[in-house]
Formats: sequence, structure tokens, C-alpha cells
Amino acid sequence: MRPADAYDYLVETRGQLFNRVSRLSQRQYTREFPFARHSIRATLVHVLDSESWYARILAGEPEAGRSPFAAIRTSPFPALREAWEHQARRTREVLARPGDPDRRIEHVSVEGRMYSHRLRTTAAGVVTQLLFHEVHHRAQVMMMLRALGVPLQSIDYNLLRWTWFKKKKG
Repeated sequence: MRPADAYDYLVETRGQLFNRVSRLSQRQYTREFPFARHSIRATLVHVLDSESWYARILAGEPEAGRSPFAAIRTSPFPALREAWEHQARRTREVLARPGDPDRRIEHVSVEGRMYSHRLRTTAAGVVTQLLFHEVHHRAQVMMMLRALGVPLQSIDYNLLRWTWFKKKKG
């Protein structure tokens, strides 16, 4: 599967997730939970910020000194949704032409951060992390939504993207 096609599935399921989140009050959106990033807002901002970072790494762009999404860490949900729609277009462009999947990538975080890190991987490794990272945190947000009485179910890839045929027995 091409990375951009896998990303399209994430965008589709993210839309369903966003439809549930948009039903929440600001209090529910920011309610503290004892897991993940402690709230739906903080968890979603983390995933958006990470997606932007992974896309920049894959594209060979320098790391931003500060998160481009710092302002939405305290904003209502529509600001996050709008920022992610813009980021999704950029991410899809990058994933549409990831280059050689075995291309070696070495990245060093920006100086001046509280901590620094260096990573070595391949382009395929960055793509894999970008895709699976959202799935991991989406499951956490789905648990939060369930606790708030707004469950999201039936977003498995096979339910959304496969053609199913029913045959009557007997």
C-alpha cells in the first residue's frame, strides 16, 4: 500500500472522530483523564504536532524551533480542526512522494530545547511511525469519548475500505 493511501484512511477516520469531538462541550473536551495526555484536547494537539514533525523529517526540512501549534493548546476544538485540515494537506503531499523507503534518515532536534535527541531510521520508518502514532492515540481518545457517553466504533480499516459480500446459508 502506498503511504498516501494509508494516510487517506487516517483522514477518513479522523473525520469521524472529529464529528464526535465536535459534540462535546469545552469542559468535556478538556476533561482530565488518568491516561494518555490527560485530555482529548491535549492528546489531539500532541498527535497533530507529531504528524507535522514526522512530515518535516520525511521531507528533509529543518525542525521548527517551536511548535507551530502552540496557540491551539488552549483553544477550543474548531481551532484544532482547522489547523489539522491545513496540516493534512501538507502531510498528504509529503506522503505522496516519500522517495526511496530505504533512504537513511538522521535527525537531530533543535538546540535550545529542554532536551535534545538524535534519531536514525529510514524513510519507511518515519512513515510507519507517522501512521501508527495516530492510531495509538486515537484509541486513547476513543476511550475518553466512551467515558463521556459519545462512543466511536466501527472504524476498522476492513469495515471502511473492503467490499463485503453476504451469502445466505443453506
